[in-house]
Amino acid sequence: MRETLIPGISAEKHVAALVVVARDALSRWCGPTCCVSATLAGIDVLRGWGLKAMPLYTETIAANREWVAGARTAPAYSVMIGLAEPDREAGIVDNREGDGFNGHLVIYGKSGSQKFLIDLSAWQMDRPQRRVHVPIAVGIEVDKPCVGLWAAATTLSDGGLVTYRTHPLAHTREWETSPDWSLTSELHQRAHHGIVHDMREYAYAALTARS
Repeated sequence: MRETLIPGISAEKHVAALVVVARDALSRWCGPTCCVSATLAGIDVLRGWGLKAMPLYTETIAANREWVAGARTAPAYSVMIGLAEPDREAGIVDNREGDGFNGHLVIYGKSGSQKFLIDLSAWQMDRPQRRVHVPIAVGIEVDKPCVGLWAAATTLSDGGLVTYRTHPLAHTREWETSPDWSLTSELHQRAHHGIVHDMREYAYAALTARS
């Protein structure tokens, strides 16, 4: 099994391919609320390619264009994960916890001098019936630490927004209590290795199909 970058294809293109194929790889092994599994597997793939990658525990908002424009009544709508004190105004009606904890785990990495944030389970925030159209995964180039104000964001195709910042309880590393991270059972270990294998091979297939 290859664990290296394909010669002649940049690291940045490998990261982009991982973002594209992540859901197909994950869907074989876990459900939509799989940010821990997605992050751990993605980190293993990226590190196998020689890239720096680490987990980043975040507060996350995905919103439609009406919410972004400042409206707080229907049809304005947002999905919030991990906010300790969510806004209770009308139009912000979907606050939820992640995989057994109140936060959302993503990957913070670096390729050369370029830092990036990738969310391989972003689709769990997709609410098309509320005009919150989130892609299957999100990749964002970042030029500053993801702390304080909303530090990493991407505009959606219809004018909506997905934005991330470091969770105030990131220092607790509470995601490590999840069996999807600690891999304490044979079932979880098998699923993790399967996800890593599929992410890597699907990414390779996507890259070679383009070349």
